[in-house]
Amino acid sequence: MRIRTLTTSAAAVTVALGTVAAVVVTQSGVEGSAAPVAATAKKPAAPNDFNGDGYADIADGNLYGKVKGTRAAGFVTVVYGGPKGASAARRQILTSPDGVKETGLFGFALASADFDRDGYADLVVSQGKGPGRVLYGGAKGLTSRTVTLPAGSFRNAATGDLDGNGVADLVTTHGDDARLYLNPGTRPGAPQVTTLPMPPNPDPGAPGGPDGNSIRPLIGDFNGDRRTDLALVQSYNVAFDSTESKLVVRLGTGKGLGPAKVTSQPSTEAISSALVRAGDVNGDGRTDLVHAADANGSDTKAFAVRLGTASGFAKPHYVSLKSFGSAVKGAHTGYALAVGDVDGDGRAEVAVNLNKGKGGTRGGVVLLVRGTRTGPSTKLFQVFGQDSKGVPGTDEKGDEFGGGLAFRDVNRDRRADLVVGVPREDKNEGRLYVFPGTAKGGVTTKGVANIGASALGVAGSTAGLGGNLLF
Repeated sequence: MRIRTLTTSAAAVTVALGTVAAVVVTQSGVEGSAAPVAATAKKPAAPNDFNGDGYADIADGNLYGKVKGTRAAGFVTVVYGGPKGASAARRQILTSPDGVKETGLFGFALASADFDRDGYADLVVSQGKGPGRVLYGGAKGLTSRTVTLPAGSFRNAATGDLDGNGVADLVTTHGDDARLYLNPGTRPGAPQVTTLPMPPNPDPGAPGGPDGNSIRPLIGDFNGDRRTDLALVQSYNVAFDSTESKLVVRLGTGKGLGPAKVTSQPSTEAISSALVRAGDVNGDGRTDLVHAADANGSDTKAFAVRLGTASGFAKPHYVSLKSFGSAVKGAHTGYALAVGDVDGDGRAEVAVNLNKGKGGTRGGVVLLVRGTRTGPSTKLFQVFGQDSKGVPGTDEKGDEFGGGLAFRDVNRDRRADLVVGVPREDKNEGRLYVFPGTAKGGVTTKGVANIGASALGVAGSTAGLGGNLLF
């Protein structure tokens, strides 16, 4: 198969937001030198379309990277989509406006929505111990127009219209706290920021303690009533090697979120807040939960699915690694999970990272499982890595191929493309692959984008590209 490798000779543009008039997208190399054309703002942009051109963009938080010439710890890499897909020739490297050092971790968590309804998606960025930010989009991509979130730092975030008024809202979580920003617009905190009550951690002093990343917000239509709902997955340690979880669901009512319904999951069915995603895997119009099935160290299951129902989530259905036969022989679950519809049939596929070889001696592979009317199918799947035919690169120990995963329709063909991060490639420089989705229910290596740190102008920054993708 013919593989197109993206390269560029342009130097990266690195800016500290808030210190320049605008943030620009570098333009050179493969895709030509013309700047992106401004879109006419007739309706809010879809999430992740920062320049409003209708093509989804890729954002990656490089929280441990350091860009030469800046004081900041951590930066965010944005690769823009276009008619030919994602290209390193159209990118931004964004650093913290605060110039924070080691404790900054700019890009720790990411979320996106068009909060001000101007036709350009905005980006929410956490920076660890520093204040959270909203970076506003514009015709040439993300701009220097930013605001600080009044509730401070956060570890996870999600967006969606939770009060039914057609305007995106934001939920952030930190430790055991969850906050709702209703209609943040250009002034987060106005009209209100609400603390969402959460069940208390039953044993905050347990070995291992609270992990500071214990609540994951997920937004979708879980019961199929065409209203947006909120789920909060709260996982916590009850012993050094034992995790339990609670699932808090608040259904949309048309007048805002309804009361919380709390269900508990014992250690045998625990949901890891680090690896849980939302999507409709069976095409019934209800958003389902897909999560890692190894919260307590099991290596026999690939993932678990909890289907959304009219009355709540069904019991978990576990998908065994053994179901995929010799294709995953010797594999165990890895570090990433994503849900997206690669063939446009309304049934989302599940992508999961696997490590192969004793002690992780191989660099990692991705298992892509097709969605059907009954959910993910163990008969329709792909397994691929850097040693697969048509995939550029070389499989090496510890590279973590698939260490980050996300779905994005970067070429606007109504099929999600699979973004695969390889964060430990080239001594932690990292690499991004973008595999085009196909009508046959899988991804292809034909036209795969292969984007490294040099092409993005961040070589030598130990960016760990692809390890913290906005999903």
